[in-house]
Amino acid sequence: MSPLAGQAPMTKKRLVVARPRRRAWFRREIGSVVVALVFATMIWVAVGTRITDSGSAGDVSVVIVPPPGMTYQCTTPRLPWDVAPTVTLHFSGPKERVRETVDAADRIKVTIRPSAGSIQPGQPQTFVIDDKLINLPEPLELVRAEPRELQIVFDIDVDRDAVVREPDGLAPPAGFRFRSKSFRPARARVRGPASILDGFLTQRGGEVVCRPFVPPSPRSTSSGEQSLAVDFDLPPGIDVTGDVQFFYQLAPDYVHRTFELPVHILMSSENAGKVRVTPERRTVKVEIIGSDEALERLAAELARGKPPVQAYVDLREKTFPETAPGEKRDDLAIVQLKLPSTRTELKDVKLPADTRFDYEALENWRFTYETVKKTP
Repeated sequence: MSPLAGQAPMTKKRLVVARPRRRAWFRREIGSVVVALVFATMIWVAVGTRITDSGSAGDVSVVIVPPPGMTYQCTTPRLPWDVAPTVTLHFSGPKERVRETVDAADRIKVTIRPSAGSIQPGQPQTFVIDDKLINLPEPLELVRAEPRELQIVFDIDVDRDAVVREPDGLAPPAGFRFRSKSFRPARARVRGPASILDGFLTQRGGEVVCRPFVPPSPRSTSSGEQSLAVDFDLPPGIDVTGDVQFFYQLAPDYVHRTFELPVHILMSSENAGKVRVTPERRTVKVEIIGSDEALERLAAELARGKPPVQAYVDLREKTFPETAPGEKRDDLAIVQLKLPSTRTELKDVKLPADTRFDYEALENWRFTYETVKKTP
């Protein structure tokens, strides 16, 4: 149908009526809109606070990679040569990422890798712990590191040849002496920072001294050569490369003791009745070298009158010229020792234990003799 005459179209009427309604609705609902915006802002802040967190990782390893042929020492904090420090890292980021990183803190590393051209050997250098040195997973950010700085000295790693010397006062086990001893190798390879090693060897005359040690006793006196590994008294940062062994052989610790032995005179049956022999000394002194235990046993045998060693003069084959009545003639003989062994080398003879003799003074045994006529 067409609109009536004198009336406005329906569409124009609806537009005129709608505008006041929208303004009224906005005035009526403005409070609700503001409240909704406030709540939305609070929720956004709360959610934002919950997804952002911070965390820490302690004892994080610092990997120090010196240039080839060099070694290092951390001086702040002060540590031994070639021992890297650890640091504590504080970081922030998304909560889930922070939690994962804290749980796997051993994967975090601080790497210091200076170039050869940036190093002055023997001089301390300062390195600041920052994001460039740390492999923190993204999007975590480093807040701070404790300590914040490290001082590191880099030096040339060298090795030198040094003579191995035994410690002062090296002694065998009680009751023994060294029959032989040596170090193998006799010269050791010593390695360390050039500034320390060269000065150390110059001061010690090119020698490295073993730490004090006592070789263990052998299971028996017939034990052969034995060996043990030795350690060295060296300043920090210097080491002996390879093993050095001390080879030794032990023998009983000999002592000297003098014994007085009676001299027995051996005569043939033919001379026994017609020759009277008068010795200048009826005893001889014999120095016996052996262990304390062996010499104590020998002394006990002598006291009982049954010594294992006897001194005698053998005159059974001697010819005695006839002497005038009352005449006495001087002569010399050699005192011999009767040993409890078939061996004739006195210096090597064995008594109840390791012993040997010094009998040079027994060669000139003086005596006098006279012939005696038998009474008819």
